[in-house]
Amino acid sequence: LFLVPRTRLDLLPQYSRFAAILDRVFPADIAPPLTTELEQQFHGLARWKKNHNLEGRLKNARFIGELTKFRVAPPIVALRCLKRCLDDFTGYNIDVACCLLECCGRYLYRTKHTRARIANLMDTMMRIRKARNLDERSVALIKSAFFMVIPPQNSSRKNQIKILPPVEAYLKHLLMVKLSPDDESTIAFVAKQLQRLPWNDPTKNCGYLVCKYMLKACRKGRYGVVNAVLDVASSLKKTRRDVAVRFTDSVLEELQWSMENPSFRDQQRAIQLSRLLGVMHGSALVPSSVVFEQLYHFINFGHKIPKALLEASEKQWKDDNTTTTTTSEDGTNNNAVNTNIPSTSNLVIRAIPEEDETQDQDEHNNNNNNKRGNHQHHGGEEETEGWDYTSYFGNEKTGGDAGGAGGFNWWDQS
Repeated sequence: LFLVPRTRLDLLPQYSRFAAILDRVFPADIAPPLTTELEQQFHGLARWKKNHNLEGRLKNARFIGELTKFRVAPPIVALRCLKRCLDDFTGYNIDVACCLLECCGRYLYRTKHTRARIANLMDTMMRIRKARNLDERSVALIKSAFFMVIPPQNSSRKNQIKILPPVEAYLKHLLMVKLSPDDESTIAFVAKQLQRLPWNDPTKNCGYLVCKYMLKACRKGRYGVVNAVLDVASSLKKTRRDVAVRFTDSVLEELQWSMENPSFRDQQRAIQLSRLLGVMHGSALVPSSVVFEQLYHFINFGHKIPKALLEASEKQWKDDNTTTTTTSEDGTNNNAVNTNIPSTSNLVIRAIPEEDETQDQDEHNNNNNNKRGNHQHHGGEEETEGWDYTSYFGNEKTGGDAGGAGGFNWWDQS
């Protein structure tokens, strides 16, 4: 993980995500050594002012920023690196500091326990910019990094307050503020309040609003509340079946939109929706057929399937879904249609002819008669030993002792 190519900055988010996944399994073997090596490399590169390895320093700073956002590296590491650059805010230190701020500055500013520290460092950086006569390129980099962390406020948008109808405002409060994943009483209270809504009034459109704010509660920075939202949906499913259907349709529509409009900005939302669909299947809100259909859609979307391959797949699908006949134990024939075999399966279900089954049973009975006759012939030597017979239709054992000749013939029983 440490040896990332210095020109492949696009791999750093993926490496950081991989390190965050491994850190949950190996908490003492991945994150601490990687963070220590990166911090030592950062200070080692910053020690030499004549070092022209700018690409390596930018890679190192961006890697530290990505690890900070994934909570692999503690925030104090990024703050110490930024403070080191501000102590000598000249030359390439300006580029490195701006790169670090653009990568994780917004995250540190939005986090409560680091907001004051990063704000003080930003004020120091802006005072240095005003006090020194920097070139235009450096001034542009500093302004860009500052507004990446603290965007300029739009006065017209700030004064615009959206007034929601009473029912919608109450739904927003219940699902996005009141609902808590750790309190079961809160989940029961929210489900009870949702059942009291005016569902029979078509002008209120309660089903649409409930699904809308359920989906918002899952994706607006509150992923921990997903299980609580699904518990509420499961309780509503008993009385309002349309809620589960609407919620599933909303998730599938969002996934389809993210596939049709791929954007780096919406990658996290697409991953969250995919995981939400899997959790819905675990909560029995979505059948497995929907999950498999969505998986096939992920694979086939974005490229055209050749016509010959499509025709071959359809032909094999028709062959696999032929009507098969099975013979039951009472001798009657049942027609069964095989509808659950995928198109790539090579399994073929064939009916067992009744004559072949009868012939196999007769051969088995003859073998058992021969065994019993031989055993009775040597009854004087093996009278004290038991004899167990295994049923033809399973592993169930029946039998008795060898001295009971002419007694129980289990194969003649119907």
